[in-house]
Amino acid sequence: MWYYLAAVLIPYQRMEAAIHHTPRGNLSDLYPRWLGARELLLHGRDPYSAEITHEIQMGYYGEAVDGTRPNLPKDQQRFAYPVYVVFLLAPTIKIPFPILRMFFRLLLAALTAASVPLWIRALGLEIERTTVAISVILLLGSFPVGQGLYLEQLTLLVCFFMAAACAALASGMLMSAGILLAVATIKPQISLPVVAWLVLWSISDWQHRRRLLWGFTATMMALLAGSEWLLPGWFGRWRSAVSAYFDYTGARSLPEVLLGRHAGLLACAASTLIVAVLCWLVRRKPMSSHAFKVGLLAVLAVDVLVKPTFPLYDGIILLPAILWLWRRRVVIRQHNWCARFLYGISAFLVAWQWAGAFLLTVLSLFGVSWAVQHVPHLPVFALFAVAFVVFFLLVLHAADIFRGTALLLRASGETTEAVARTTASRVKLGEV
Repeated sequence: MWYYLAAVLIPYQRMEAAIHHTPRGNLSDLYPRWLGARELLLHGRDPYSAEITHEIQMGYYGEAVDGTRPNLPKDQQRFAYPVYVVFLLAPTIKIPFPILRMFFRLLLAALTAASVPLWIRALGLEIERTTVAISVILLLGSFPVGQGLYLEQLTLLVCFFMAAACAALASGMLMSAGILLAVATIKPQISLPVVAWLVLWSISDWQHRRRLLWGFTATMMALLAGSEWLLPGWFGRWRSAVSAYFDYTGARSLPEVLLGRHAGLLACAASTLIVAVLCWLVRRKPMSSHAFKVGLLAVLAVDVLVKPTFPLYDGIILLPAILWLWRRRVVIRQHNWCARFLYGISAFLVAWQWAGAFLLTVLSLFGVSWAVQHVPHLPVFALFAVAFVVFFLLVLHAADIFRGTALLLRASGETTEAVARTTASRVKLGEV
């Protein structure tokens, strides 16, 4: 995979950029955030301003993006994060960016590797150490992580925070989990669905779970108050930057891209409704329960589906669901034919990225340039469908929970009717 990225895909992208005169600068997702944080903290400049956006574009693309030429990228790379991301980046603002990005990639790789045992702890999985090590290698050798590391994507950092929060939750450290969840909101489009679900879960058993909400609320208040002190009125500027991002990128969810606008919106609404009902049914369940885990994983999966954009590095969000489904493969195979079929398809789709990368690597080593030039994205074709199949498998598990709830309610109703009939008989006989 890493050879494919370095020796096949990136050279192809550079060739395409040269042919179409498309600018290429450092292409680092860290750079806009780092530059904005540096200018705000050192010089008091507004990172959402047009001047900072121009400076970001000069570094990111190598020239300004003004929309006058068709070959220019649509993404203007504005500083579209909440301003409190600068608190995380504050220790780095005096480090030269070429040095910083090298260490940042190493940090992201280490944190991404650490997320595997953290999710295993959060989901209560019993997996041998050798299998854990293999999982870490496969994760670091996957296309989403490889792309995220090359682009220095903060998504990898946010996914680590969410994994650490859920692991802390499983260990009973609810206050720490709330703090980590608040920090993960530097990318709210990824973290807010999980935050909403865990807030509902916390409120549903306030006496035992309130520390989670206290930790989250206190940290968020500190971040928001610090942001307002640092840049008064920042929230409106951030909201404008996010709105502009949706406009100039034409952001669409994955179902909209694959199914069309109307069918895609319907699929998003249906999947969101299913997950919302599931979360409501399991809101009182403990963290260690099967139902809670299905609810958490379903929230993560639907987040990938309904998010207004789907860059391939977001595939790392599905890591806990893939680990959990793989661990339960024996149970899935004992299910109906639909579950077995979906499991086989999902395994094929996940594995295709390595098969495609291997094929293109061999062809490039033997000098077969046709395939490399015409199908350079072969390993990524299947990744767009992984989120759908994983979500459907989780829905099958959710259906078991729905059926169990219905049976429980039916049994409860039958018991109530039996008690009522017995009481009426005893009243009639003068026993009561």
